[in-house]
Amino acid sequence: MKLTKRALSVGAIVALALPLTVSTRSPLSAGRATAAPAHATVTISLASWSTGAVEGKALAKLLADFEAKNPSIKVNYQIINGDYPTVMKARITAGTAPDVFYMNSDVAQE
Repeated sequence: MKLTKRALSVGAIVALALPLTVSTRSPLSAGRATAAPAHATVTISLASWSTGAVEGKALAKLLADFEAKNPSIKVNYQIINGDYPTVMKARITAGTAPDVFYMNSDVAQE
């Protein structure tokens, strides 16, 4: 049950990243955004703490399925070992936070 909830949470987080689109602006477009060429790829970063073997395998499958269904979106998955909350606080403070990440509600306010 815990694995399913976490996998669903990751799926929901990744799904939130789906609206990401690449647009270009040129002087000829008079300030209007135009769609990127169909071959353009966007890479988003996803970070989480180290997972167990079963959860890690489920997450890898979820990410592979997501990328297969969304070939223009690549996910750079980063596993943060050690003191995850401290690492994430440092990254957020430095402006280098991943696009999508896990965060427990008990440390989110920090």
